[in-house]
Amino acid sequence: MITVCIVYSGEVDYIENCFRSLRIVGDSEVVVVGKDPCLPHYNYRYIEKEWLGDFSDMRNRCILEGRGNWFLHIDPDERMVGELDEGKLGKNDGWVVRIGSRVTRRGGGSDYVVGRMGRIHRKGYYFEGKVHESFVEGIKLRSGGIGELRDIYFAHLGYDIGIEELGRKMERNIGMLLGGDIGSRELYHLARHLEWGGYLEESYRIWRYLSRFGMDDMMRRRIYSLECRLKILDMYRKNNLDIRK
Repeated sequence: MITVCIVYSGEVDYIENCFRSLRIVGDSEVVVVGKDPCLPHYNYRYIEKEWLGDFSDMRNRCILEGRGNWFLHIDPDERMVGELDEGKLGKNDGWVVRIGSRVTRRGGGSDYVVGRMGRIHRKGYYFEGKVHESFVEGIKLRSGGIGELRDIYFAHLGYDIGIEELGRKMERNIGMLLGGDIGSRELYHLARHLEWGGYLEESYRIWRYLSRFGMDDMMRRRIYSLECRLKILDMYRKNNLDIRK
């Protein structure tokens, strides 16, 4: 059985379409933790839990309550594209899923960003981290296998919003990241959020700091992209040009 875990805090504009997108082969259940989405025409179990500013705390409650051998984690503002077959999950303990996000830009327009996050795992693993939480390190510590599942991907809609609302969401996430011990993992996510929020110079400084401890292709691309964008912004400022045009 697959338990689908959804942490819900009142995203009424998204939640029903999230339910509709779920296509799972075999036995499954849906467990909602947080607030009750009040969708009587859908079959789900509701676990009331107060939001304490910690996504891992919410997801782990769902894992404890779930009956499945496998767990799929999806957010209310995400849509699952494709079909998930439990029979194809057996060889690894966890699976990374592609997540595509359209992110509103400060100067107007938006960017499409594709990331990969662990969202499927066997029973017995739990999340760590308050925001952009992960179970992947726990699997690695137990020498379990991690793969990338290409049968499905998630379309994330929560960053394609007005710039003021996006700013509030970014400030919330940054505050959560700064609220605990800051390690390389937290700095990585802080750099991403600062960049998405338009704080390019601050993001660039963090990427450069992290590069001292080793640099992969993704980090090289991020640093190069930020260097180019900062040079363009500097050119606009020096010539008193409007970056929005």
